[in-house]
Amino acid sequence: MKRLNLETFIANKVYREEKYQYVLLYYFDRIIFEPIESISEISLEYLIQGWVFGPKHQIQIYKDHSGLNAFEFDAKRDGENFLMTEEQILDSRFKHLGKAIVVNKYYVKDEDGQVFMDYQQLVDVVR
Repeated sequence: MKRLNLETFIANKVYREEKYQYVLLYYFDRIIFEPIESISEISLEYLIQGWVFGPKHQIQIYKDHSGLNAFEFDAKRDGENFLMTEEQILDSRFKHLGKAIVVNKYYVKDEDGQVFMDYQQLVDVVR
């Protein structure tokens, strides 16, 4: 994962790059889940968490004690990972997009051999 400068990401509309297809944004008062071409801009005001994603790339935006942060995830991962792919049924508010969202869950082993989920990647929408 690579840390991004969130202000530059938004100001330069990096989320418009071809490798991203969808945006999922959680605000205090609403949830936006749309194809990227439907979004004219991403507002950071009242944003709690968000994802901009496509099949192999994902930007995750989240809020912590220091404010909003953004990380870029690339599907090419190093190390010994276990991958589980699942489809999660979409809420009725988002049925215009499709029936489910595809999520890759990456698992790793710790030093004791215990397996835990390291990261989730939003991948696609099943129509």
